[in-house]
Amino acid sequence: MNRAPQLLVAVTLGLTALATQAAAGTVAVDAAANIYAAGDADTSAFTFGGVLPVAIDVLGSTQVLFSSVTAGPPVTGSPTGGATCIFDGLASSGDGNTCVSATSNIAAANGYSSFYLEGRTMPLVGLFVGDTKGATPTGLTSNFDTENAKLSFTPELQQVFFIGDGKSDGGVMQTFAVPTGARTLYLGFADASGFWGQPGFYWDNYGGLSVSYTTSAVPEPTAAVLALSGMLALMGARRARSGRA
Repeated sequence: MNRAPQLLVAVTLGLTALATQAAAGTVAVDAAANIYAAGDADTSAFTFGGVLPVAIDVLGSTQVLFSSVTAGPPVTGSPTGGATCIFDGLASSGDGNTCVSATSNIAAANGYSSFYLEGRTMPLVGLFVGDTKGATPTGLTSNFDTENAKLSFTPELQQVFFIGDGKSDGGVMQTFAVPTGARTLYLGFADASGFWGQPGFYWDNYGGLSVSYTTSAVPEPTAAVLALSGMLALMGARRARSGRA
């Protein structure tokens, strides 16, 4: 009996299982979600500290994608539902806007990096955190056009990074690599008085975003190669035995 087809199916299913360890969900991110309060019990350490950021489990994942970042439901203060930094002000649906300022220049705090983005305020930002905090990393310094054109991001642990609407300016879904040691991805906003200096002053933010995400674990190339090599060896051995019979 030729068992090659069964072997092929078994190995293919194994590789598929490795490649599809994924989780997906949709979360509401309040415009007052303070990314710098990640991991804290509350936001009392900050002046007008807002609310805690949204936490997503990424343990065992190697990448995160955002299939949809849209305005949340209309609320008082944000009739369009997007995230705004002032009552009934210009609202963001992910990529940010120029509410109050045309640049975000937020200082490092709580072990997390600074965040400098020329051209936009109130974009959706992310932060990967592990079991314990290390040294505060260097902050990313960029501008909206540069970040919006990227197809992939490789942030460090404890480094606040731009997510925006999760898609490039060409509409391609961007890939965010999960750094080694990361356990949690936090989603929120980087705010300060006039978007300059120490994080805080979330008290006048209104609305929020609806964010759909997928986390996945891509198999290491060596695992895929070994599995495929094993399959081919077994098939070859089977053919050899059949030829001698």
